[in-house]
Amino acid sequence: MILSPAASPQHAPHDRQRDHTADHYQFEVKLLLNVSLRFCVFACLFVLNLSVSSPAHAQGQCDSVTSIQFPFDTAAFTLAQDFGTPSVRHQGRYHTGEDWYGGRGTSLGTPVRAIANGRVTFSSTNGWGRDGGVIILEHTFPDGSIAYSQYGHIQEAENTPFPAVFTCVAAGTVIAAVGDARPAPHLHFEIRTENPDIPGPGYTWDFPTQLGWRRPSKFVLNWQTWLADAHEWHIDLADEAGPVTPPLLRADNSLIYLDSDRVSRVSDDGRILWRVNLDRPAVGLVDVPSPTIIFADGTTRQIDDDGNFGASSTIGTPLDSAPMSFLNDAPLVLHAPDNTLIAVDPTTWGVLWRLDDLPPIVDYAASADMIGMITDANDIIIISIEGSIIDRAVLREPAALLGYSDGLLAYTQGGFWRIDAAGVWTLLIPDAPPGGAGAAIMLDSATADVILFDGFTLRAYDSAYALRWSVDLPGVGGRADIVQAGGVLILITTFGNIAAIRASDGAVCNTARVFGDRRSHLWNDLSDDGILRVYAADQLVALDWQTFLLGCRS
Repeated sequence: MILSPAASPQHAPHDRQRDHTADHYQFEVKLLLNVSLRFCVFACLFVLNLSVSSPAHAQGQCDSVTSIQFPFDTAAFTLAQDFGTPSVRHQGRYHTGEDWYGGRGTSLGTPVRAIANGRVTFSSTNGWGRDGGVIILEHTFPDGSIAYSQYGHIQEAENTPFPAVFTCVAAGTVIAAVGDARPAPHLHFEIRTENPDIPGPGYTWDFPTQLGWRRPSKFVLNWQTWLADAHEWHIDLADEAGPVTPPLLRADNSLIYLDSDRVSRVSDDGRILWRVNLDRPAVGLVDVPSPTIIFADGTTRQIDDDGNFGASSTIGTPLDSAPMSFLNDAPLVLHAPDNTLIAVDPTTWGVLWRLDDLPPIVDYAASADMIGMITDANDIIIISIEGSIIDRAVLREPAALLGYSDGLLAYTQGGFWRIDAAGVWTLLIPDAPPGGAGAAIMLDSATADVILFDGFTLRAYDSAYALRWSVDLPGVGGRADIVQAGGVLILITTFGNIAAIRASDGAVCNTARVFGDRRSHLWNDLSDDGILRVYAADQLVALDWQTFLLGCRS
């Protein structure tokens, strides 16, 4: 034991020596403690920095994504402000997420759920100050990709505090509630690939996709289908309004397709075989008699199955739409920017006839003798194969058209009609519900049964037009197409809906949805390899047909 000088005055010299030794010993202890403390702080900061800056590794502690959903009930909430829209309140900056609103007096306090399994990377009840709390979750998907979901303008749910940073949450877990944000309680929902622990600004001068943000609804809808058992492969494309022109199906079930300003070929199992960038805008891709690109300047260029360019030709006039292709020996019909409709011979590319003062065409169908077209001004125009106008009528909204052996079928707001070669309209089913913009028609050539879809309900009529069955299809939207595969109807829409319905009784076998909107064009094919290929908006998706059919499978 070391004694202080006050305790042993008679030994002062020795005590001073001992005191000096004690001071030195205490200094060494303090130095050691100080170094140890600094090391601990550095080590803790280093570990914390690793946790924040390397979320991909930390996510391994939590379950990867096996399912995905919206953070709210989409039947109860509506989209109040879309992704990427410029805001007048924010000097024209672009919205980085989607604002969802549940209605007056109902949004505040609504539970907000985790969209998928994930790890909390940010959690603060005042993350946006007076605009409420923010939570950010990190999600690892089966393909190894990582994305972050952000929930803004939120508050703690009743008896449910915000989850702590670095904790794991399961899909569907209530993590918060809609808070009292300006201008009314709503949820700001984001998906992004950057900044795991920083609340986003909500608005950016650059378009959000350039900075790592993604369209939330598109992300959730697509992944819901990509995670399904029937999903085989998918390809993301450049043009959200595609396909501008239907892809060309080759003998080996590969596809050649036009995507924005490039032509590509994808194998039957989803591998990109080649891409060719085009030096000018293209409007069409046809297979008459070999793959040929039609450019907006009115020129054409052949391209073979290996992506090599061939012979060129010219139509001699600019074009602004994909060619309308009908029967094998019929002309191709195209629309020009000066509102001229042009028919060309696909073997020589010579012009066969022209019609002036016709607005752009949004839908069409043909029989052996006539062509029916619906314009973007909601006109329906009936034209002979030789290029003379047979009839022209004004519709209240777009309609569905179908060509068959005796003429055209039209499903409009005014009912279900047959149009003969003389342009005479005959109402076929007086009690059929109104058709319109979301309508579709299918005719079973074997039984003469008629399938009508009015945008909400699918109905089957027998050859005498007596109703056989009907089935509601909630959540389906946009323009629709219907085809039949064996005993199953395939319905696809521009909103990305895919539905399989049993033709005998209307039983819904299965549904799926990818992203789409009213601008989208449509194409689908069920090949002999048992794969349903659907092209809607900016995606080619392939589904195993028997797996997709679930209980209706053969």
